[in-house]
Amino acid sequence: MGLLPRRALLAGTAALAATACTPSEDPTAPSLSPSPSPTPTAGPFGLAVPSTIRVTVHEGPFGTSIIDGAAARLRENFPGVEVQVEAVVSVADEVGPTLSTTPPDLVNNSGDGRLALGTIADELTPLGELLESPNLAGTPIRDTLYTGALSPGIVDDQQLAMQYTLIVHGLWYSETLFSGHGWSPPNTWDDLYELGAAAAETGRTLFAWDPTQAGEYLDLVIASAIKEDGHDLRLELDNLAPDAWRNPAIERILGQLRRLVQSDQLAEYPDGARERWASGGPLLCPAGATLLRQTKPTMRPDFMPTVAPVPTITRAPKLPFAAIHSEADESFFVPRNADNPQGGMELLRTLLSPEIAAEFSELNELPTVIRGATPESPALASQVRLLADAGENTFKWLFIKYYGLGEQSTAAMAEFLRGELDPGELIDRLQTMCDEVREDPDVVKYEAE
Repeated sequence: MGLLPRRALLAGTAALAATACTPSEDPTAPSLSPSPSPTPTAGPFGLAVPSTIRVTVHEGPFGTSIIDGAAARLRENFPGVEVQVEAVVSVADEVGPTLSTTPPDLVNNSGDGRLALGTIADELTPLGELLESPNLAGTPIRDTLYTGALSPGIVDDQQLAMQYTLIVHGLWYSETLFSGHGWSPPNTWDDLYELGAAAAETGRTLFAWDPTQAGEYLDLVIASAIKEDGHDLRLELDNLAPDAWRNPAIERILGQLRRLVQSDQLAEYPDGARERWASGGPLLCPAGATLLRQTKPTMRPDFMPTVAPVPTITRAPKLPFAAIHSEADESFFVPRNADNPQGGMELLRTLLSPEIAAEFSELNELPTVIRGATPESPALASQVRLLADAGENTFKWLFIKYYGLGEQSTAAMAEFLRGELDPGELIDRLQTMCDEVREDPDVVKYEAE
């Protein structure tokens, strides 16, 4: 992910806890209303019929499936309109150079090679008109969104992008397995240790991990520490504050995690740790909800994947136990210089309609930003329940992805999980990593709020 200038409003650092801002209209934005033309137009934006809508999506976990349902529905609603979809590995490399000339009409700005929104703000169409438009069910889109879903797409008080998915992070487990043994998800790290002892009696470990997953255990530490110590710690980490990693909550949680390492409750594998969890091995898997798509081929039919909030050190943390790490993802924008911006807006309006969102959720076991558009399934129900229980108490952080620290931090966490680093040594490594970024004058910083 590229670096945003300080002017980019990063209200999203408070995650979905932040209330979405109301974007102001840009008087210089291209008009999306119909202009006098012999070509018939339709819909709230004046879509030309016939016409072609060009779409570029990230070739990531969803590929073209993220837009296929909406494209099919739009073709049904507007016969004569064609939708052309291209999947690319790097949106920055493929779309970035075209923004001032001949960009696509709609872009799924996702993946490691995504474009930094703040650096391309002048090239994008404000989406205020989209938010006020009705979805296919007739309800204004703005009224259907989860709180905070808009904030990651706002730059300088303008809505320039729309997120589509909600990624809920937590401890995943098999409801079937837990119910069968009378186990409950742990509320505290002491509870977690006791659960590990119970698991050992059945020949299981609490966790399994492989080198690709070590970063998710660091996410577990960060989320647990933020719940324990509150948003001040989140801000210190996100803003690269000196000694942020030396927070007592982080030290205590790493101490608890080391206790589990030393009691052989974290089994290392060369690869496939997530699949071992899904096949009924280790009890818990710390991850975001994209885990379900990754493990679906190996998951037992009766598994009933369910997610719980991560534990805290004490039973009286600064944030409630129900607080969760959750973030809106899979961003979409309409380039200002697109040949058919009306088409891009119409396709995005279709994508944000409840029926289309429900189809996506059913296929991918993942909620979208559309409230009430989640079909029934145990995995989806548990995610929606966590979001409802958390309410305003959702949070996220940006600094690891934003500053490209994922590879370094994951490698350091892997050494810790192997017992090669103690908590103090890991903290020193992570703090040095952040200090170097903070002191580098060539790195554009953001300020979390």
